[in-house]
Order: sequence, then structure tokens, then C-alpha cells
Amino acid sequence: MEVSLIIEAGKDIKSKILGLRKHLEGIDYEFVVTDRGTEYRKWLSQQGDIQVIFVPDRRDTENLSIDMARNSNLVTYSDGDWEHSEKITKPRVTRSAPRKKIDVVRVSKAKSNMKKKHVRKVIEENRMLHISSFPDNTSGITEGLETMGRVECFNWRERTNAVGRATMNKELLSKIVELRPGTIFMEECFTGDVLPITIEQAKRSMTVGVVNWCGDMRETIPESMLSMGRVVDWTLMSNERQVREMLKLSIHSAFMPAGCATDLYKRVDADREQFPEDIIFLGSGGRKFENSALREQVVTELRKLYGDRFAVYGRGWNKRRYPWVKGFIEPEAAEAIAYSSCKIAIGISAFNADGYTSARMWKAMSSGACYLPRRFNGIEKWFTQQQEAAWWNTPSELFSHIKYYLSRDDERVRVADAGMKAVRADHSWEQRMRSVMRLVNGRTIRTF
Repeated sequence: MEVSLIIEAGKDIKSKILGLRKHLEGIDYEFVVTDRGTEYRKWLSQQGDIQVIFVPDRRDTENLSIDMARNSNLVTYSDGDWEHSEKITKPRVTRSAPRKKIDVVRVSKAKSNMKKKHVRKVIEENRMLHISSFPDNTSGITEGLETMGRVECFNWRERTNAVGRATMNKELLSKIVELRPGTIFMEECFTGDVLPITIEQAKRSMTVGVVNWCGDMRETIPESMLSMGRVVDWTLMSNERQVREMLKLSIHSAFMPAGCATDLYKRVDADREQFPEDIIFLGSGGRKFENSALREQVVTELRKLYGDRFAVYGRGWNKRRYPWVKGFIEPEAAEAIAYSSCKIAIGISAFNADGYTSARMWKAMSSGACYLPRRFNGIEKWFTQQQEAAWWNTPSELFSHIKYYLSRDDERVRVADAGMKAVRADHSWEQRMRSVMRLVNGRTIRTF
């Protein structure tokens, strides 16, 4: 939850700020204060959570306060109360668009006690649309957005399968016009089913910030993504190499890896009857990609070394060559049980690119598995080797790690616990979506 609180300074401004802070725990907030000559001018300028407007007269500073506010949800303090009345719209300059309209809530008179629920009431007015592809896989995105406002979902893949691409795009445009969201978060990576003209028409009819995120990767960026990138405000990629490629084409782009639905992927009671293996890999086979040969080599060798103590769960594996591979695990809650039941989970992402990892890493670690991923450039930004995870460069390194951790339960549990704590603290979908909203609202995005 993020909010900017606009206040006119009076003689009691210091005590007022100190009192309000006590009620803002758990809220990402800032104060925007107009000071017309109080004795607290120096104190105000020294506070890290306050932006100050110094004016010597009674000129109106409302528009300036709104333009300075970093958050899209604003509440104006007046006469000691935060009571909601009419909603108005003001323009605001952002990095993602020349001008953007945002909802501002005027408030007036009565008590001096600011409660968190009043701010949450303002947040509820922040409308967002999540254009989802596989909602079962990215439900955490919707839940992350819901912490900042009212969210509705539109599943473009389901509607395309039901009514075809043309009708789906008409339905989507109607949905956007009806909802009039302030922000659209879209997942449209490779198919091109959501047409750029649909988003372009929506942006012509209203001021809306649009973000398109691709959590998967292909060797080259599809032309459909480039076309969409020229229409939306930001294209977020889950690898840094293709972010750089986008920027060279003058497409606004930033890096955002997948996140984790931490309410779903959490350590639960082990079920060794359903998942009896010590070592597991959850991933697909069959499709040819950069690391497909390595993936096949590793799983083949692990099966020879550990037999039934090792299992692969996933789609696409050749049943003649890999008759021992088990099926895809669903629903998602069962994945958490699998990761909670094993001793070690391994990771081999499809591609080698700076910052790129599949969502497998977040899911396994958040569920309490000791995770052994193949190293990728940038993993050291998040974790320390053999503290939260133990990565490897070659299969022999992986086999050495597995042997070590299977023989040292205390070390394995220590790494698993530290990794689980790190992912749940810093890599939830809620945190990813907060960074997205900062980006849309013109604030500097946090480096993941």
C-alpha cells in the first residue's frame, strides 16, 4: 500500500507528523507539506519522509503538491481530519507518459486521529486491470496488485480460445473502457493475440499506465512483443540481455524477474508417500532450447547415480527414453508439497542470460527446499553461495553438491531455511508489483 499525504503546516505540524507516523505502520507513505513560515521549517527539511514546499504567502499550492507527490494515491489533510468527500482528477507528469491523470481524494475537518483504515479506503479507489495469460500460474500477481487497490482480471487466453482473437480484443477494449483503470498490468509474451491497436485505442480514450511483462524467454524477442512495446509505457523482461536489446530500439524496458506467491508456496508437512524422492527436478523436456541437452544429460546421470531417490516431474519428456519420468504436478499447492517433501531440488533454466531464472527457483526456495540451481549471471545480487542456495557451473559440481548435502542434514537444512527466509522476505509477487507501481508512477524502480 502506497500513499502520499498532503498537509498544510501549522503550529502543531511537528506533533501532528509524529502522531501520524504511529498509525502508518505497514504503509509505504510520504508527506508533502506546505510551510508558510512556521518555526519547524528546518526540522521539516531534515525528515526523510517529507517533501516540503516553502512559500511566503497564501498562494494556492494544491496543484504543486499533487505534482510533487511520488505515489498515485493521495489524501489531503485539512482541519484535523481525513474524511472523504468528492473525488477529483489532476494531471501529473510521469516518466512513462507525457501526462497522467490520477485520483485525488479531498478531505476536510473534525478529529486529528489518522487511522490506517482511512488510507486503505483511499486505496480501494485505485482501479487496476490484470490482463492475464495463465491465471493459475500467476494468481500471485493479482493478489499483489490487490494490496494496492481494486483489481479485475481479464484472461485473454481463455477468451481467445472461446471466441477467437478478434472478438477477444473487442471484449478487452470494452472491459478497459468500462473499468477505466489507472494501471493495466499485462502478460502477453509470444502469441501476439492481444493486439497493439487494442491498447492504443484504450490509451486514446483515457489516461492509463500500461505495463507488459514477459516472465518467460525465447532466444530472440518476438516481433509481436516489439510491436506491443512501442505502444505500452513499459515492457518488463525477466532477463537483462533482452532489456538492453529493447532499450537499443528506444522501447521503454526494465528488468523484472518472476516473483513468488508466498501464501501458496510455503513449507508444509512432507508427504513422502506421494513424493518419496530425496532429489527432484520439476521441469519440461522435449522442446529444444539452449539448455535442453544439458537438462537431459543431468537428469540421465542423476537417475543412474540415485535411482528411485531421484525423480523428474514435468511434461514433454520422451517416454521411451525416460519411462521413469513422472507427470506434471498440479494444482500449484501440490508443487509446494513436493518441494517441502524432498531434501534437494535442482534447477536448470532453459536459457543462459543475465538475471534469467525460471519461477522454479522462487517456488522451490519459498517452499523450504534446499535449492541447487545452475549458476546464472546476477544470482549473487540476491544470494550468497552456500548460504541461501548452492549453485553450480558443471554437472560434476552439481553431483558434488548433492553428495555433500545428502550426507550433512544440518548444513542442508540451514541452507534451505536461509533460502526460504530470503525469498519470502524479498521476492514475493506483492513486492514485485510495488516496484511496478513505482515505475508506472515515475519513481525510480528498485534494482532486484
